[in-house]
Amino acid sequence: MQRQTQRNLLLVAVGVISLALVFLFFGIKLLVNFSLFVEKKSDIAGSELQTDSYIPPPIFDPVTEATNSASIDISGTAGGGKYVIIYINGKQGGKADIKKNSSFSFKDLSLDQDENNIKIKAVDQSKKESKFSQTIQIIYTTKSPDLSIDFPTDGQTYHKSDNPVKIRGKTNPGVKVTINDFWAVTDNDGNYTYSYQLRSGENDLRILATDAAGNKIEKSLRVTYSE
Repeated sequence: MQRQTQRNLLLVAVGVISLALVFLFFGIKLLVNFSLFVEKKSDIAGSELQTDSYIPPPIFDPVTEATNSASIDISGTAGGGKYVIIYINGKQGGKADIKKNSSFSFKDLSLDQDENNIKIKAVDQSKKESKFSQTIQIIYTTKSPDLSIDFPTDGQTYHKSDNPVKIRGKTNPGVKVTINDFWAVTDNDGNYTYSYQLRSGENDLRILATDAAGNKIEKSLRVTYSE
């Protein structure tokens, strides 16, 4: 049993020494080859990542929601790509290069009458495109808002008990109204009111309605105040 044990220990020692020699002569080479293999795979993966790099959608700078001009300037930023393409109501409206500071701009873009739904995307040198940006809407209109004066009537005379007189009327929703340059109160339906302090004698009242596009309509009347 003692000889058998010694023989087993000898075999184990020989095996360990043999493995050590194999690793010494071949292991380093295997490690080097494995390292080169991993490095090559990393390079390939990096190349594929660069080729398939993500292009974020461009972002618009703040822009007016309505205008009475047939053309408009639009700018923004793009985080990737070489140039951007803009679309107005589904039609291509032009291209603009992306500058070194990631900005882009369009000058004098032609608008369609009424609604203009505008979106944009970036394109890189390999013609790869980003997704579309968020759509913005710009209303182009030259039509003046509606304006009626329900009270008072032109040429009417008021006395002390009627002063101040409550001016009221109606316009379109979202339209701002001034009476002799004072802001009237306007509700969501376009009804406006303003309590105006009359002075003795004739009083000229100028009612001006202005919409978000800058279109205006003005009406005037004259009332008399007698104490």
